[in-house]
Amino acid sequence: SDLSAIYFRSLPAEHALSILPMALITAFYFAYLYLLIPFIYMRAYKSDKIVQEEQTMRLKEDGIELSTARTYARFTLEDFYRIGFGKKIIAVYVSAQKALLIPRHCFTTAEEEKAVTEFIKAHYMKNNKTKQ
Repeated sequence: SDLSAIYFRSLPAEHALSILPMALITAFYFAYLYLLIPFIYMRAYKSDKIVQEEQTMRLKEDGIELSTARTYARFTLEDFYRIGFGKKIIAVYVSAQKALLIPRHCFTTAEEEKAVTEFIKAHYMKNNKTKQ
């Protein structure tokens, strides 16, 4: 009753072999996407000791201050490239591939999460250059 099984069974051998290169390309693509990329990011995370430290982020009307036990950084509104609102994080991009991440699980209440989201929308997205 499965039509796709009937269709593939009725293909001549040379047609079935023509599907093989595309299947291999697809398999390598998914292996790259789901195995290699997470490995690369995990390796980068483990090699960066500052990222692994506890971080304090202060959201201000004119930017964000980020500090750890050893570092301090200040980002102004002009530094913001794009703002992203995901299910698990809020990302304030400072370049195409670098972002300040605010995990949603760090909020103690839904009201606090909503207040921070509204603050970011009101103060950081008013710049026409900043994309959502």
